[in-house]
Amino acid sequence: MYSTHEVTPEVQALIDAGIEVKGFLIRMLAYLLDLVVLVLINYLAEAIFSVVIFLPLAALLEAGGRTYTVGSDLPLLARLSLALVLSILYTAAMEAAFGATVGKLLLGLRVVNYEGRLCSLGQALLRGVLRLADGLIFGAVAYLQMKSPLRQRLGDKVARTLVVSAKSSFIAERRPWWAFAVALLGYGAIAGLSTVLLALLVTLRIG
Repeated sequence: MYSTHEVTPEVQALIDAGIEVKGFLIRMLAYLLDLVVLVLINYLAEAIFSVVIFLPLAALLEAGGRTYTVGSDLPLLARLSLALVLSILYTAAMEAAFGATVGKLLLGLRVVNYEGRLCSLGQALLRGVLRLADGLIFGAVAYLQMKSPLRQRLGDKVARTLVVSAKSSFIAERRPWWAFAVALLGYGAIAGLSTVLLALLVTLRIG
């Protein structure tokens, strides 16, 4: 149960309404699915943008009688830092545009605010950033936070969001499928471009 100081009139109204919210296990499964999706999207986007950017660059340099070499990998710290930023961007973009990441979509989940509408980009970013704290000790921090009946992790409480079933009557705003597709493609473009440009800055050596 929620402690006394956590139950504001707004939260109490949500509790009294008996809204069905989703718990830890299904949300953790959605998170794990999203990790797989992120690896696949980032790898594909990086491959595409590498061809789009590096091949024309190679042709221009060779035409000018110059050569270049590209390091095989980004430094680990740079790659991990970029992956962290991109993961936050992914969840924020997808949840603000459609109320669900790919993982949440597959498992029938939606993220909404206290009025049943899609969360704003600011709220989605808050959720994404605070997932770093909620995910500590393999999600134990989130598990301990997600008390009945609203089952909010820290990110939900700060951003004032709930995770409900996609079929919930509480959802007051729904977006068309093209919004989901645009957000996913937009993320892929940003992920591929940022990864390749960072690699260019870090590892490209022109001779």
